[in-house]
Amino acid sequence: MQRILVVRNGGLGDTLLTVPAIRALHRCYPDASIEVAGNTEYWSVARDLVDAIYRADDPAIAEIFATGPRHNFSKRFENVDLLISWSTQPLKDGAEKLPTLVSANPHPPPGVHASDWLVSTLTDQAVLEASNDDRELCLTLSAEANTQADAVFESLGLSRPVLIHPGAGAHWKRWPADRFAELAGRLLHRGHEVAMLAGPADDGAARMVQGVVPIAVVRETRPPVVAAILGRSPAFAGNDSGISHLAAAVGAPGVALFGPTDPASWAPRGRIEVVRSCVKPASYQGQIRVCENADCMSSIGVSEVYLALERVLAREQGKA
Repeated sequence: MQRILVVRNGGLGDTLLTVPAIRALHRCYPDASIEVAGNTEYWSVARDLVDAIYRADDPAIAEIFATGPRHNFSKRFENVDLLISWSTQPLKDGAEKLPTLVSANPHPPPGVHASDWLVSTLTDQAVLEASNDDRELCLTLSAEANTQADAVFESLGLSRPVLIHPGAGAHWKRWPADRFAELAGRLLHRGHEVAMLAGPADDGAARMVQGVVPIAVVRETRPPVVAAILGRSPAFAGNDSGISHLAAAVGAPGVALFGPTDPASWAPRGRIEVVRSCVKPASYQGQIRVCENADCMSSIGVSEVYLALERVLAREQGKA
């Protein structure tokens, strides 16, 4: 096995949940070139694990999902030994044959973690042998990302703040912003330094939090630099989002707030604790939202999250 192409598009969390499978491929095929197609910005956080990154809409990649000739794919990827497609989009019959193929729905069955599911799609087809090491998600931070993270903190006058992130890809995954504001206020009252991570889609929540507690806002958007920023925090609190998975991937301790999604399949791994009041599990493969209750996230109390975060901070201080 000399050349492997993995197609996995999706959000930051989807990308990170694929990393253990990439590590497993490296373990079994240490001399192979492993290339990925997906969101190039998100895959940049795993740059040390892959030999090339392609856009998901690259014409050659798009051909594997379309009927008709695959001239571009055949020309650029003719020597690919193994094509792995984790996509909800089905592959189409084409004039040119595809290489040895693993094609599977990236969404896990109920009760199975997404990372374990992706690895199992490879073990089930004898592409690799299972190992307990395949649960590892740890990312390596570059010196450049670390330097840039230091510069961000210095520009904001920050040392090692507890970081909160009120955003998430779907509105129904978000804990109310006023709860994050109250959480930040309690942490400040206890003498903790607190700052907020906020991307372009989080402006509304960020303004609401800042209207209650005047904390610094970290608006860095480059995933490798955000990863380094998270790695400097003594604790993190966020929703079911890619940022929470990124915190877990760099070994940051903290809490992730879940509600309408099932943490059995989607929880960050590592040193992140899940806080959830909803008890509904997924009932079929591909089910992302398992609860339609509009108050699912707001049913999580501030005190519950605050106490969980204080436990995390106390545990980390005990290790110092």
